[in-house]
Amino acid sequence: MRTMVCKQCGRPFEASGGKDTYLCPDCSARYFRGASIRDRICRQCGKVFPGGPRAWYCPDCRRERQREADRRHKKNGTARPIGSTDLCKHCGREYIVNSARQMYCPECSKIAVTEKTRQQSREYNAAHRETLSQNKTESRKGRNVCVVCGALFDAKTVTVTCSPECARLRKRQTQQKAEANRRRNQNDR
Repeated sequence: MRTMVCKQCGRPFEASGGKDTYLCPDCSARYFRGASIRDRICRQCGKVFPGGPRAWYCPDCRRERQREADRRHKKNGTARPIGSTDLCKHCGREYIVNSARQMYCPECSKIAVTEKTRQQSREYNAAHRETLSQNKTESRKGRNVCVVCGALFDAKTVTVTCSPECARLRKRQTQQKAEANRRRNQNDR
């Protein structure tokens, strides 16, 4: 267990996890739950509902849209049967359809998907520039709690102690623990 200072609220807390634990349990639950599940507005009926980042429709409208899609599929059949040929939307060459949602030939698929992901990332970053830059400055504050004396200190490097004196004390403590373990292991033999 290590005492850390929450980067969000500034309260000290006991961190039981790995090195990258930087939020107290309260802030962590609030931050990570809120990062993906938020109130969304349905594009069809305008109702507010909790949903993930790409939830466009409330559960009722989503169910109705799925029913309509199923009816169209039963009426018209498959639009592109597997094994047929289609044109690549990236380069225009013909390819053999291997799945229902395939849009690109095997040569272009990775390139096209990467371009699309990059474009979505650029749009998101442009729309959320202010909050992203605020999060970066908050994470760089680097307030830690010394494991020896419990004092708050600014961490400019990866360290768990506030001063060279505390570092020496910590080293002495860890050496004593190691010697005690060694003695215990020798006595067990």
